[in-house]
Amino acid sequence: MGDECLVAVLQKEVIGVVWSRLFPATCPGYGYYDETTPELSIAVKPKWRGQGIGFDLMTAMLKRLREAGHTTVSLSVTQNNPVVALYKKCGFEILAVQQEDFLMLLRR
Repeated sequence: MGDECLVAVLQKEVIGVVWSRLFPATCPGYGYYDETTPELSIAVKPKWRGQGIGFDLMTAMLKRLREAGHTTVSLSVTQNNPVVALYKKCGFEILAVQQEDFLMLLRR
């Protein structure tokens, strides 16, 4: 499993996306943990936030990653971003503080 993306569409409008990517150690992403841990990113259009779309996208992607055999998933998020609560709800824990960001990790 390499890059994966799920898209939420409502009446032909893309309202949210979640994607995961494996990075090599020589070119790590912001939420890099190791070469076997997918890094996750999510975006939901402002109009659609707070309605469960991000949670649905996140749980669907985490299910796909789990089925592919990934036991850890990482991400990076600005410390004061409200989405931190969503990540914690999904089981992510703060692993490290990197300047203004959290490195978060989900272990299963």
